[in-house]
Amino acid sequence: MSQHTQVEWIADRQWVTVEDFDIADICSCNPRDFGQEHCGDRPYAEALANAKLIAAAPELLAVCLRLQESASYWSDYDVPIGIVDQLNAAILKAQSYRKP
Repeated sequence: MSQHTQVEWIADRQWVTVEDFDIADICSCNPRDFGQEHCGDRPYAEALANAKLIAAAPELLAVCLRLQESASYWSDYDVPIGIVDQLNAAILKAQSYRKP
């Protein structure tokens, strides 16, 4: 399983940070922060939304893992068709590392 920073992630405008000053910020959702001005300006609202989604990622993964554990008890009649496959694919995506 992939590891991530084990403290709460916070969306702080376009940045994803942590409260502990001894731990590096997680990321920025602004291309200019990485010298990628050539990619064009990202709308501020989009960068904020991306930061919020990234900050929620650890909690979302934890919930998905709990759902995956209980999926074998679900009835095919109680859940949408294909949802378990979608859940497994999302977890795999979150836990996989793709070499650049």
